[in-house]
Amino acid sequence: MTDPIETPAKKFPRYGVPSIVLAVVAALLYAYVFWQAIGNIVQLPKVLGSVTPWWLLILDVALPVVVYAAAILLGLRHRTLARAAFFAIGATVLACCTVGSIAFVQTH
Repeated sequence: MTDPIETPAKKFPRYGVPSIVLAVVAALLYAYVFWQAIGNIVQLPKVLGSVTPWWLLILDVALPVVVYAAAILLGLRHRTLARAAFFAIGATVLACCTVGSIAFVQTH
């Protein structure tokens, strides 16, 4: 009998110390956006009254959590630099959506 040929399992980079530090720093930046969205959902109804765009406020609260989770999941099989790119792209998406929501509230 012949022995089956063993192929080495493909190893993917794990979340090491640099990646964990990167994820924590990104979490703090994303938490700032989340905190601002919470502040908006509390303060804007007092200012805008019955014309409050609730769908936009809820989207602003949910988006940082969703984008952070997506960056974490997309970065699982990549190296640290690619993970940093995913977090940077996510931060860019959050910044664009935040500016868009501010512009929407001010024009309506």
